[in-house]
Amino acid sequence: MAVPLVIPENYFRSARFDLQHYVSTNTLLGGRTQVRQQADPRWTARFTTAQLNELQKRRFRSFWNRMKGGLIPFLAYDPAQEYPYNFPNGFAGINRAVGGAFLGSANVTGLTSTTIGLSGLPATFTLVEGDYIGLVQSTEIFGLFQVASDVSSGSGFMTATVEPAIKTSIFTTGSFATFVRPACVMIPIAESWSYEPDAVSFPSASWEAIQKPF
Repeated sequence: MAVPLVIPENYFRSARFDLQHYVSTNTLLGGRTQVRQQADPRWTARFTTAQLNELQKRRFRSFWNRMKGGLIPFLAYDPAQEYPYNFPNGFAGINRAVGGAFLGSANVTGLTSTTIGLSGLPATFTLVEGDYIGLVQSTEIFGLFQVASDVSSGSGFMTATVEPAIKTSIFTTGSFATFVRPACVMIPIAESWSYEPDAVSFPSASWEAIQKPF
């Protein structure tokens, strides 16, 4: 698997980034209700750029065309949450508990279906419910997970509870975690591409995408 394409730049007016759950509901006689999961949850997104200049216009059109209507996936992150809530401007000037600059990544010390154990963090590193953690396996497999409850590091170590469930058959302690534009691999929806085809102005472009299954 090759490393997927990357969005040209964070120049978005809006972005809807949601976790889609595939469940069916069946109400039985007597009022009992059954809810069943039909497939693994997947991230979905709708991106709308801000007003683009001529150079940005060309880059975004090229980006879309290189995805060949969905044949080529891309690496998608939530433009509204490039970093954790308590670090809105990134990690410049922040050090790890063991010394050395913290650049926004951490070692994975343990994984379950619902938790990620981490090391190499700053001593007072805190994540809040709703922050993202990205997992990268072998530089080619990307997983995006949302923190389910507030958690703080102790001496640079942390165990975070996350959603959706982690596939431990795919992600291992050989992966690393990132807090800088945590991402997953998405497939663009071909018919969703929209832009103003004016030769002079290019107000914005938009498209939708869904996470590629592992």
